[in-house]
Amino acid sequence: MAQLANLSNNELRIALHKLVETDRMTELELAWHLLELEKRRLFLEWGYCSLWDFMTRELRWSEATSVRRRVVARLFGRLPDVAPYVADGRISFCVMAVLAPQLKEDGLIAVLDKAIGMTRRQAESYAVELGAKPVAPRKDVIRLVGALASPPTAATSEPVTQPVVVAPEVSVSPPCADKPIAPALPERALRLHRVAFDAHDDFVANVARLREVLGNAALNELMLRASEALLDRVDPIRRHIRRENRKARKTKESLKQTITSARSELKILRHRQPLAVRDEVSTRDSAQCSYVSRDGTRCAERTWLHIDHIRPFAMGGSSTDVDNNRVLCAAHNLARSGAARASEL
Repeated sequence: MAQLANLSNNELRIALHKLVETDRMTELELAWHLLELEKRRLFLEWGYCSLWDFMTRELRWSEATSVRRRVVARLFGRLPDVAPYVADGRISFCVMAVLAPQLKEDGLIAVLDKAIGMTRRQAESYAVELGAKPVAPRKDVIRLVGALASPPTAATSEPVTQPVVVAPEVSVSPPCADKPIAPALPERALRLHRVAFDAHDDFVANVARLREVLGNAALNELMLRASEALLDRVDPIRRHIRRENRKARKTKESLKQTITSARSELKILRHRQPLAVRDEVSTRDSAQCSYVSRDGTRCAERTWLHIDHIRPFAMGGSSTDVDNNRVLCAAHNLARSGAARASEL
């Protein structure tokens, strides 16, 4: 750093241009490497469910950077002629990522020549001219705005006013990110968030009716109770815990009858696992893909999950034995199925 102070103004300017050129070439090489990585699909072997998952978790890039580089890498594979425009700086990576969905082989050079030197905003307008849908003016946002001195009670109908704390916005992200399921918080309102989204008339009417039924409850309380009710219905972990609690309340005789009945039903082989087995497997695997790579990296995918037979059903594997089933994401389940078919051939 001390050497920089000795540079003349002209030397500093020349050094900056050299660094920018080096940065451009590094970005270019990264794009080609990402394209080759996606072709080989090595991220599955390394414990990641997608290229985007690998970029955000192992390479530690931000979500925006990962999306931009993935889009440009795929564009290079589809239209290699765009690479020189990025290499010499005529079009930035950001602008190329904006235009990528609209670029076609026909008339490509004319479109790229017109995009030379554009900013992101200009590129977004140009993309609309090329056929892209206009950028949505709003998106669903969750933002931390402050903290409450103490958690509110269920009887509280008015939100507690707190000083606003500036915090970055958190937008809804693509699937397959490193996002652990948030545990239930007993003190659920220790932090205050502002949630903003667009809603149709039906939603507003439902909220108005709920306030009539529940005594003009606060909107955050209505949303919390509605989300809790929905999770009680669709969350396999909650269903499994509720089912286990019901079993614990039964008498020993009723438990014996249940076990006897279950054993008779289990004699019938079924390919699809019973709901109770699926819920128990999901709970055991923490509702997360259980694939672990050779270096110990576990896939972090928590959406589009499958309950997979460890010993295939066609080879006598049980659908009702919890130990013969596991949670896999769609990508790793399909990859395993493809490998099994290839081994048979």
